[in-house]
Order: sequence, then structure tokens, then C-alpha cells
Amino acid sequence: MLHRATWVAAGVLAVVAVGTTVGYWGYDQKQQKDAFARAAQTQYESSFHHLVNDVRDMRTELAKSMLTQDHASFDTHLSDISRLCYAAEASLGRLPSDITPSSNLQAYLHRVDSQVQGWMKHDKTPGDKDVRQSLNTLYAQSGTFVSQLGQIQSQLGNQVDAWATGAKSGQTVGFATDGLRRVDRQVASFADNPLPQAPKPTAGANQTLQKQPKITANQAIKSVAKVAGVSGTGWQAKLYRGGSPTAYFNVKGNVQNRHISAEVSQYGGHLLTYYDDRPVKSSKYDFATAASDATKWLKAEGYGPVQRTNAMQYDHAAMFTFAPLVNGIPVIGQPISVHIALDNGHVVGFNAAQVYANPVGKVPAAKLTVTQLRKRLSPDFEVKMAKQVIVQDENRNYIPAAAFYGTMKQETYCIVLSAIDGAEVKIDHLT
Repeated sequence: MLHRATWVAAGVLAVVAVGTTVGYWGYDQKQQKDAFARAAQTQYESSFHHLVNDVRDMRTELAKSMLTQDHASFDTHLSDISRLCYAAEASLGRLPSDITPSSNLQAYLHRVDSQVQGWMKHDKTPGDKDVRQSLNTLYAQSGTFVSQLGQIQSQLGNQVDAWATGAKSGQTVGFATDGLRRVDRQVASFADNPLPQAPKPTAGANQTLQKQPKITANQAIKSVAKVAGVSGTGWQAKLYRGGSPTAYFNVKGNVQNRHISAEVSQYGGHLLTYYDDRPVKSSKYDFATAASDATKWLKAEGYGPVQRTNAMQYDHAAMFTFAPLVNGIPVIGQPISVHIALDNGHVVGFNAAQVYANPVGKVPAAKLTVTQLRKRLSPDFEVKMAKQVIVQDENRNYIPAAAFYGTMKQETYCIVLSAIDGAEVKIDHLT
């Protein structure tokens, strides 16, 4: 009996020991969980305080930019606004994403940042009427949410579970979470009073295209078959983007072991793309003649005048790239490619979709000459060639510009500057 009692007692002690260990383990887990929760709350509060300070300082810089008439000081204030918008976006990004899932405030800060960067890029002055109008709008809008965020900040220290999202069963929405969501909804209403926007690009040009007569699917097939030199019997044409100015037919067909595919605009019946997959196994056709024929073929298809910008030969095919001309000036960003088979001189590839998708509307007059723009380049950049061009700006509006091709430190670049205000449009690293 003594041995049995000892064994039972030992078992009881073991159970007690295990239970105690489990108890300590569970307590330790709870302690860790609570510590993580407190750390998260501290991080959220810190990020929120940074957010409030950043937007408050941003509004102060908006006021300063409205008060000054000095161009250099104005640029400094704009730079500070951009920096503070970026900092506020970063602070907002450190808060839980389910607090403000739509994040209208973050989108608003990004728009303000983009706006002031655009002003700096185009060397806007504090006296510009459109700039002052936008600054007044921004100052009024920011006052609303800066005040609301400040109220949340002043009461944050007395709140428990301030950042609770209410996602868990039985959990109420925290004070800070609820307040920030209300601020986010308030910022969303700013869309009713937006910043002045640039006009929609090429709207007039698209309307012009839409005024052209519509063609049918059969007419699209016939136009492609004519290019291929066949009847087009049994071919199919399917309409895409129906109802829009850029609606087009996708035409497909087979003939004599060749597959033909093409796209034809519904308005005007313009050939946009064309591809003939027949194998080309010899080069009997003269390359220079092919270049001349490609230009003539484009003119026959209604594309002209154009300027050849590139040419190469690959696998018994001559490949040419052209740029459309507007008043004798080439348009950058609207490449037209034509591939000529060098066994018989026929077109086997063509693409002018960008010309149709981004038609050139009215182009404003240039205010700066190529010579004047050249003076804005770095002395380290050695210009080899310069020419007038037409290009899209950041708002996708076509503007007059100058393209400078040259080298710096044995690298080749193309620098495009606006002929309106001299702003940089783009820089391409060519080699």
C-alpha cells in the first residue's frame, strides 16, 4: 500500500507540475500578446501624431506660398509642400489599412504633391492667376481635415483601444479609427470642388474621327483583302470598343496557307494594323526601292505626309518606321511601322494604331525657338542634332517642342524641351 500511495502521490505531483507549467506558458503567451498590442497601439499613435503635424505644416506652407511674391521663396514653399505631402502619405501608410480602406486622404495628398511639382517644373510664379486660384482652393480644403485631425489628436491620450477597427466579433470601433474614417469621407467630398484640371487630351480630334462615316464588317474585310491581294472569302470581322470614337474591327482570315490578321477603324475605315505570316525566304528586292514604296503605300492608305525615322533589314524583310508630320513637324510618340517583303516588295506588316488612338488636335504656337531652348541645356551635353517636334506633355496634350540628340560622357541621349515654357518633357537614354 505504501508503494501504491507513493506512486499515486507522484502522479498527482506530476499533474500539478504540468498544470503549473501550462499555466505559466499560457500566462506568458498572454503577456506577449498584450505587449504586441501595446507596441502596435504606440506605433499607430506615433504615426498619427506625425500625420497631423505634417498636414498642419503643409497648410502653413500653403499660406506662406499665397503670401509671398518672391519667385525664389515661392519655389521653396512649394518644395516644402511636396515634401510634407510625401511625409504625410508615409505616416498614413503606417496606419492599419482597414482603418481607411479607400484612403481618400492619401489620394488627396498625392494630388496636391503632383500639382505643386507641376508648378515647379513649369516655373510657375506666385502671380499666375490659375496658381493662386488653386492655392486658395487647397488652403480652404485642408483647413477642414486639419481641424478634424487636430481634435482627434487632442483627445487621443484618454482613449482605450483607440485604434480598434470593429472587425472582430463584439469589438466596437475605436475612437481614432472612427474619427479618421469620418475625415476620409470628408476628403472624398473634395471631388465636388476639384483642382483646375487640364482639358482632356485630343478630345476635339476624337470628335473629328467620330464624324467620319462608319463602315460595316464586310467593308472592313474587303479593305484588308485588298491589301492582301485576295478575295477575303470566309473571313471574319469582330467589332471592339463599339460606341467609342476608337471602335475598330478585328479581321482574320486564311488563304493559301497564309494567315492574315488586321485591325480597321469603324469610323473612316482606316487600316490600323496588318500582318501576313507568309514565309519570306529570299531578298530580290532593292532596299532603297522598298523604302520609297513603303512611303507611297502609306500615302495610298491615307497616312501622310510622313517622315522616315528608322530603317533596318531583318530576315529578308525591310522594316521602316515613320513619324506623321503636322505642318511639316514630326510627331513623337506616334510611330508608323511598315514591313516590306524583299522577295516581291509586298507589305507583310504594318502598325499605325498609335496614330488612331492618340490623334493630334490643335497644337499651340511655339513661344521659344530651338536656339533659345538649346541655351537651357547643360554645357556637358554635346548636341549633335536638334529639330522641332510635336510631343505630348504630362497631361497628354500635344505641344510644340525641340528634340536635342547628343552625347555626354560617351553616352547618347535625346532631350525634349517644351517650346511653350522650356520645361523638360522627357529624356531618353539611347545608348
